[in-house]
Amino acid sequence: MGTAADKSQSILSADSAPHGSEWRWVGVFAGVVMLLTSVPYFIGFQRALSWEGTDGWRFSGFVFGVEDGNSYIAKMRRGMEGEWLFRSPYSGMEQKGVMAFFPYYLLGKLVGGKATHEQLVVLFHWFRIGSGILCIFATYRLLCEYLTKVSWQRLALVLISVGGGLGWLSLALPHFHVLPLEFYSPEAFGFLSLYALPHLNFARAFLLLTVVEYLQLWRERRGWERGVNCVRMGLYWLLAGLFQPIHAGIAALLFSVHLFVVAVSRFLGWTREVSRQRFITTLLSFLPAAAPALLLLVYTGVCFLTDPYLKIWAMQNRLPAAPLSAYGLSYGWLLPFAVGEIRRLREGAQAKELLLPIWLGVGFALILVPIPIQRRLVEGVWVVLVLLSLKFLESLPWFVDQPKRFRGLIGLVLICSLPSSLLLVWGGVQSASVIRSPLFLPEHAAKGFEYLDSLERARDAIVLASYSTSNALPAYAFVRVIIGHGPESPFVERVSAQVAQFFEEETTDAFRKALIREHQIQYVIWGENERKLGEWRPSTANYLIPIYQDQALSIFEVDREKLAH
Repeated sequence: MGTAADKSQSILSADSAPHGSEWRWVGVFAGVVMLLTSVPYFIGFQRALSWEGTDGWRFSGFVFGVEDGNSYIAKMRRGMEGEWLFRSPYSGMEQKGVMAFFPYYLLGKLVGGKATHEQLVVLFHWFRIGSGILCIFATYRLLCEYLTKVSWQRLALVLISVGGGLGWLSLALPHFHVLPLEFYSPEAFGFLSLYALPHLNFARAFLLLTVVEYLQLWRERRGWERGVNCVRMGLYWLLAGLFQPIHAGIAALLFSVHLFVVAVSRFLGWTREVSRQRFITTLLSFLPAAAPALLLLVYTGVCFLTDPYLKIWAMQNRLPAAPLSAYGLSYGWLLPFAVGEIRRLREGAQAKELLLPIWLGVGFALILVPIPIQRRLVEGVWVVLVLLSLKFLESLPWFVDQPKRFRGLIGLVLICSLPSSLLLVWGGVQSASVIRSPLFLPEHAAKGFEYLDSLERARDAIVLASYSTSNALPAYAFVRVIIGHGPESPFVERVSAQVAQFFEEETTDAFRKALIREHQIQYVIWGENERKLGEWRPSTANYLIPIYQDQALSIFEVDREKLAH
């Protein structure tokens, strides 16, 4: 990593942006990271293509979180078919549509012709790689606002991008039965998003760029420069909200608290740097920049309060905060250094210096807010923890002009922080190396799904199938299902039990007909997953007409006239 010349500069200097050689290093680092995260996916595609068994397989495109992964591909497919607003294919309910997951719908419009599923998956991963690179660049840009030496900026970038906490130690502790945050909470760290969640990469990137532009507003600038900052901030903030509305809400809360604290500090004489004129000028620049993102938040809030489907989705989308012990194990090793940096803030602390401890406090406070999406609200805390900790260590005389000690610190930090990410990649490689569901879909199932997709009369039709089949089906065909995705399928537990009962041999025909009428089912799939639910054969029902059959999968169309008798 190496040390570099001190970039000593005032915290209010306008020249905090990195220069050409630094950006080149960041570009190489970002490329290496995204290549590393792509290895398991390359293996998955290779395994599917080289399979020599009696029946082929299709790679889902995901090595973990396959259920969510299929839902992203399904959203891209809806966009491919001409839709612009989010209407979940995992529900038969009428939906008004809302501007959510918009980037996936937009991406889908780039796909056409044959092998659409493969095109969608490949496009998703190009999207993931591009989003990861942008996120790493945006992270470095923020780091340059606070850390003065290139060597410390690079260490912080590595730690934020691919590092984690000590959560991996819980795997070796026999009496500590808590899943490490690093393995399932992308907002708590960063590597999981680089690995699999492009929309969260983009959301974080634009959130961090919004923070950078917000800091620029506090500098002494000429009118046109301030106007450019205002426009950029508004654009980045809006884009953060389009990719993930929660990020726009976090930014709104963070900036509001910061402005309030600065106002109080200025009134009490704690912040001499901020004059009354500068505060007013900054506030007047901030308000128009905030308007687009705040309008998006209002629009999203109104949609979730008025759309019956979205109300159910919000109720089912439960992401509770992890146990405090998990946060302690993952974050605790950096917390003393972060506290040390906060204690260095004395009377006269500048507005820019106040933002980080405020962000840390807001993040930890939001974890305690009793709402369904608690876990999502910790976004950005890892970035702040790393920044505060390394800013404190950078200030210690023990490390000044001591390359050996700094290299020792690098080694210790990497030993502590990298195991979780390496375990995730290794787990992905292991998973992708073994042909099995749900990472891979049997060729006969994929062909059956594609046949259904080819029927003009089946466009946007509602299909009844098992949970596993229903999760994969909308990624291959422009249809809807009534189960298949936990948050997006209304009353998923009750309806899943009804679907299981549908395929049981002892179930009455009256129950099956009632279920078909209730959900307006137009097609029924009968394959390996459905046979596991029961021994009933749909071919025995005169109101189900076979339209596709092979040795392992059959598709039946509901005859409405016979269903009525």
